[in-house]
Amino acid sequence: MQIPIENIYYLLCYAWNKLDEKDRVSISIDDKTELLDLFAKVLINASKMLLKRGIDKSYIDHTTELAGVKGKLEMSQTLKSNLLYRQRTICTFDEFSANILSNQILVTTLYILIGTKGLDNRANALK
Repeated sequence: MQIPIENIYYLLCYAWNKLDEKDRVSISIDDKTELLDLFAKVLINASKMLLKRGIDKSYIDHTTELAGVKGKLEMSQTLKSNLLYRQRTICTFDEFSANILSNQILVTTLYILIGTKGLDNRANALK
């Protein structure tokens, strides 16, 4: 017994508590889609909305050796490395960036999706 793909989509919308967004992806009974095609449609649609809204950004901590001081001076590491003699310091600072883990996972997933063989071309709108 096969479960129609439309029923699976509505079940997932209910499970993810996203029933108000169920009409954002067009799933019809006439579509002969596989489960992978369904997930691709949902991911592509959500990615388009995310790009319109703007991708998430966050602060990332960096600890590096610098000529000067930037952020928090790591005095003990600087003295242990004998960097003051060369007029260098080890500092920890925050940098506001879009290169965060959630964006990296999304980009990697989309690249894998592009290279997937047997995916319905209507679902694979990234090419």
